[in-house]
Amino acid sequence: MIEQVSKGDYDIRGFDRTTHLIELAWYATGDNKVVGVVAESQEDHKFSWCIFTENDSGPGFTGIDLGVSIDTEEDATLELHDAMAAEVEIQRLKSR
Repeated sequence: MIEQVSKGDYDIRGFDRTTHLIELAWYATGDNKVVGVVAESQEDHKFSWCIFTENDSGPGFTGIDLGVSIDTEEDATLELHDAMAAEVEIQRLKSR
């Protein structure tokens, strides 16, 4: 299950340094192991998304996947949720 969350609940550094992007919504899986954001570019008003997973070497999260130049926020959100679900499945298969 993927739910909308607050970025402040997670140790995600560096994404906010991208000054041309406006963060619109943050999402996380039920176990909080996969987190994602949908953002809008202030330059071309296209949308993007990014997925983060827990670091293997310590606290915090690392970006692992990205989608860019998406025409609508709705499409970016759908793509993000699909990519997050795929990452959950990858993690499940790795843990076998």
